[in-house]
Amino acid sequence: MIWFEKFTRVCAETSVPFCFLDVSYWVADWAEGQGLVTAAVMVMSSFVKEELCAGDNVTELLLYCRDDNLRSQAVARRLGFIPTTNANADNCFTLQLDDMWQSRAFQAIREYGVRRRAEKERRQYDTAVMNREKCRAKKLRKLRENFPMQDHDNCDAAGTYNMPHEDGGYREE
Repeated sequence: MIWFEKFTRVCAETSVPFCFLDVSYWVADWAEGQGLVTAAVMVMSSFVKEELCAGDNVTELLLYCRDDNLRSQAVARRLGFIPTTNANADNCFTLQLDDMWQSRAFQAIREYGVRRRAEKERRQYDTAVMNREKCRAKKLRKLRENFPMQDHDNCDAAGTYNMPHEDGGYREE
């Protein structure tokens, strides 16, 4: 499960309101270590960038982790979040949305999309090759059933072919 909460603050220096999003997630024990959280945070971050940044003046994403939760800290670092000092938490990571498209998070999103497309094309190619090989094997079986090679395993072993002759007999070629 992944969710985010929007918080609005007013900049003390400029008196301009700004928003930030607190990213939170929870994953079942059996689903840990499969990259689900990384993918979910990437997709959610992309949504935030595309849908919320301009209109709501969202300037950053915050991700809090417990000290002992090394996997969550690794997710944050992998996606380009930077460790930040925060009075409310020991491990706070931020991703500034102004520079978001240059961050590793969005390079990862693009690479993930390219990789998924390449994997899909590879699976399609492998399936086509397997289907072609099955078709070949089926045709070969049918040929062997219809034209058995007497006492030989293959054409090379046969070495010669009996060809019909005009007089109705066979000759070797």
